Amino acid sequence: MPDSVNAAVPVAPKTPKIPFIHLKFKNNYNLIMQEVTRKWLKSRSKLSGEYLKILASTADEHREITAFLTEKNEEFHAIDPIEVRPQKVVIKGLPISTDIDAIRADLTERGFNVLKVAQLTKAKSKFKLPIFMVELKKLPSSPDIFQLETCCFLTVKIDSFNRRPGATQCYNCNLFHHSSSNCHIKTRCLKCGEPHKTGDCPIKSKIENPTCINCQQKGHLANSHRCPKFPKPKPKKGEASQNRNNKIVNNSNSNIFSTSATVQKGVSFANALKNDKQMAPPPTPKENRNRNNPKTIESENFGFMDAILELKKFFTDYPSLLELGRQLRNAQGNERVDVFYRHLISLN
Repeated sequence: MPDSVNAAVPVAPKTPKIPFIHLKFKNNYNLIMQEVTRKWLKSRSKLSGEYLKILASTADEHREITAFLTEKNEEFHAIDPIEVRPQKVVIKGLPISTDIDAIRADLTERGFNVLKVAQLTKAKSKFKLPIFMVELKKLPSSPDIFQLETCCFLTVKIDSFNRRPGATQCYNCNLFHHSSSNCHIKTRCLKCGEPHKTGDCPIKSKIENPTCINCQQKGHLANSHRCPKFPKPKPKKGEASQNRNNKIVNNSNSNIFSTSATVQKGVSFANALKNDKQMAPPPTPKENRNRNNPKTIESENFGFMDAILELKKFFTDYPSLLELGRQLRNAQGNERVDVFYRHLISLN
């Protein structure tokens, strides 16, 4: 066989995708799109709902178009290309009371270009966690953050940052699927809908019957899962979903054939289809004992997967146990006891 056949074929590296620029649609859109098309000939655009999605050909072109739209005071939001996004990591192992300015100063002295330092909190209770998120600017001269072993005179662990699951909601306009860092849409308060940030809203008390600024319905805010415009999670492969008849089906293990015949022990599949009344063999003495003792049947049928399902139900009923496990993993020494007791108090 020739050597050319056995030679490995080099695989070209995948070119990172350039994200869309979402320009808010307006009636005279052709004026601004005419300028974009004339200046950036390789760009493409299409209508998608309330937005015009502009696709740049390169990361530099993406940056030039967003700067142009900002100069024209157009309403749009965008996502930075991968190569220009900041690197996000989390630092674990520091005390929960660590000052974020001390972390910033320590990393800056070591040659890192620090953009942001923030302490992570629990989603609902806003309880502070001993985990600190750090954003770093990607520079060729920057050291490798994952090689960092100490910070603020303590041994630490560096992990990649994973955002919370669910839809991303902008803090500026309170719409979805983008962040406030690259949002140029008019600011809307989550509480009153006025053009100011939610944190600057004069309404400090809880609103009894709020009006949603996205769907205009009463009874919930725009960040509530009850809002009809709140993005619904897509079912993963293999999970149960509902079809048009509201019947639960399985995406990965759906039956190809469906018959009305029921499975009977001792009856062949062919005879079951013919509705033949074939008698099953008499039960063994052990089966007779099991029929008279339902507890024996239940104990023999209860297997490993049944135990897993029961544990899953238990953690579903008490979801705070998962958060307790995370906090215990991040705590050290006597702090673990404090975390445990704080959790018991929160359950009361």
